[in-house]
Amino acid sequence: MSKLSSQTIEIKTEVTVLETISLKESSRLIELEKVVTKGLQSWIEAGEALIEIRDSRLYRVEFGTFEAYCQTRFKMGKAHAHRLMVAAPIAKDLSPIGNIPESVVREIAKVEPSKRQEVYDKATETASGHVPTAREIKQVVEMEEEEIKETSPVKNQPMQINILNKGMTHYAAAKAELDKIHKDDLHREQALKEIIRYAKNRLEANK
Repeated sequence: MSKLSSQTIEIKTEVTVLETISLKESSRLIELEKVVTKGLQSWIEAGEALIEIRDSRLYRVEFGTFEAYCQTRFKMGKAHAHRLMVAAPIAKDLSPIGNIPESVVREIAKVEPSKRQEVYDKATETASGHVPTAREIKQVVEMEEEEIKETSPVKNQPMQINILNKGMTHYAAAKAELDKIHKDDLHREQALKEIIRYAKNRLEANK
């Protein structure tokens, strides 16, 4: 008689606990979902609606996470939802009437917050008062970065270091000559002044 070996099979299941929402929250969720659905026409409103749904956790009646809600309800991945929610407030700050393309806001979002309005205004001037393109925003940013490089003291640092090194070399050579003079020699002080003058002259000549 053969013996049957027993095996223990462990099955792990993840249980999502759903919550109830009030009638008021349910009504608000329906309104916000309509806004998100027509987001292709008004992506800023869609981004703002997603922010409210996430922050108020209005999705909790059917979904355990906001990411699962976006994916199921709108076929929207986590990255895209995040981009909309990040870009919407920036667009509102730059233009209250909300006429900025998402691609433009994505480009300007890379700029330091305190400089975004300045960059946008300059790009608008370049576009003759029209809403600038993402490319025009990028061009303004590159021009700003180039100006910073031109005025930065770091740019001239290698040359300054090179000159300093040359000056120290000349000084070291002169100092070696000074060391040949006895410290009690009355002419030592005058020789030291001559060395300093010599080093300065050589340094100026190498600029």
